[in-house]
Amino acid sequence: MKKILIAFFPDVAPWDVITFAIKFAKQNSAAIHAVYLSEKRDRINSDYPFPNDLSMAEDLSKEKDILEGNNQLIDDNLKVFKKECELNGVIFSIEKNISIKKLIDQTVNFDLLIGDAGIDFMARVLTNIHCPALITSTDKMPQKVALMYDNSASAKLAIETYISLFPEFSNLPTQLLSINPNQEDEFEMHRYFKEKLQPHFSNIMFQIEKGNKKNELENFLDQIPGQVLVVMGAFGRSALSVFFHPSFGKSVLKRRDISLFIAHDK
Repeated sequence: MKKILIAFFPDVAPWDVITFAIKFAKQNSAAIHAVYLSEKRDRINSDYPFPNDLSMAEDLSKEKDILEGNNQLIDDNLKVFKKECELNGVIFSIEKNISIKKLIDQTVNFDLLIGDAGIDFMARVLTNIHCPALITSTDKMPQKVALMYDNSASAKLAIETYISLFPEFSNLPTQLLSINPNQEDEFEMHRYFKEKLQPHFSNIMFQIEKGNKKNELENFLDQIPGQVLVVMGAFGRSALSVFFHPSFGKSVLKRRDISLFIAHDK
């Protein structure tokens, strides 16, 4: 049975993302483990990946008040979460007051982390986790898929992890995109496309673009209508920062029609 990890801030429950996770779990007969973080969003230092460590220096009585407030918010949200899982026949478990560091440590035990695209520090979390992640802001399943490919081993790992985790998406219209490949890589890409991808996907095309990576990526995504799932691996080591850059991420990743699947080797 697949195991899905989802994490929430206690003061905001992203119900569209939670609904997406429940739909996916039901579709794949997977179990969901829900983690309620010990920090509120407005106390997160976006430049530090483990903000709960910083709070240790604060006044203990203040921390007690925060935790009590968190627990009340969590309890209010838990009732709805439990009801939705039960209505959909999804197995679930719950942990409260977990630090972001502990959340990252726990990812080694899961098949997939489903996260909220609205969390500003998510890019830093993604570089540290030990399982693939799907970042979204919608409750809708993807209608089309874009595979980011640069002929690297990690890009292939991301694509093949996606194939393994989402076999039900093999019939979706799928586009393989490479930006600025050299001639040698381009030859290998065509071979990989023909031998590995065409036998699996019923509707897949290969597209090569030349130019500025950020601009070409944004133009490419703008031309794909409907709910789109973007898949990237080592391709995203540099491109990942593009997705979360204010000039790009807020207009692309946080649009309700774009979700992002990330898988990379550690």
